[in-house]
Amino acid sequence: MDQTDNRSADSAISEFLGVVAHRIHTPVAAIKWQIESLLDGMMGELSAEQKEALQGVMQSAENLNDFSRVMLVVYEMEKDIPMTKPQEITLQDIIQRVQKNLNPLIRAKLGRVVLTDEAKTCTIVADPDIAFTILHTFVENGLHYSPEDSKVIVNAEQAEEGTLITVEDFGCGISSDIIPSIGAKFFRTSEARKQWTDGAGLDLYIAMNLAERTGGKITFDSEVGKGSKFHWMVPRVSKRMQPWEKSKK
Repeated sequence: MDQTDNRSADSAISEFLGVVAHRIHTPVAAIKWQIESLLDGMMGELSAEQKEALQGVMQSAENLNDFSRVMLVVYEMEKDIPMTKPQEITLQDIIQRVQKNLNPLIRAKLGRVVLTDEAKTCTIVADPDIAFTILHTFVENGLHYSPEDSKVIVNAEQAEEGTLITVEDFGCGISSDIIPSIGAKFFRTSEARKQWTDGAGLDLYIAMNLAERTGGKITFDSEVGKGSKFHWMVPRVSKRMQPWEKSKK
């Protein structure tokens, strides 16, 4: 298959992802609204067991909603749909948003998301949704691939190029022989598939491309059995989203 065929295949996949994402979003939103109504007691008092069961259904709906969001981001990136609205935001606000979204996972894993003093006072210029997507990926992966009762540490430090945000976990780590494949579309390690069967292999692919296309960069350090550190270099001034083809060269 030559380069033209590859681009045609990628375009077809992107179109499919866009259609599926839009089709999923509306019914999932309706399901979530109905579950929230039940949990709020609008249709009568619920027992503790019924609430627990509905919360499980809500988590499944949230997972499906997150998956549709990921597919939509891929579609928008590859179609060069404008996504960037940079503004001054605090790292603490973004991490709180991430924690709220991941609260069921945090509870299930007995995990903790810890911000250093530097992270608590860090301010960056970035699109809030892009910052959320990147940091959500780092934190979620850190929680999923770590044992129970582990912590994920978020740090920030100033560098010449901008602000370096680091998310550190103490999980399974990444073998050096597969590091070149990390961030490829749909790529997942065999160890990752064992620990998190629901992953699609798109989150890091999206995060890395979003970072690069807004003038930043994602790097990481990892050691098998000890954990990983993912770094996002946020430029001092967030750039407008670069076209897709430029970001791939």
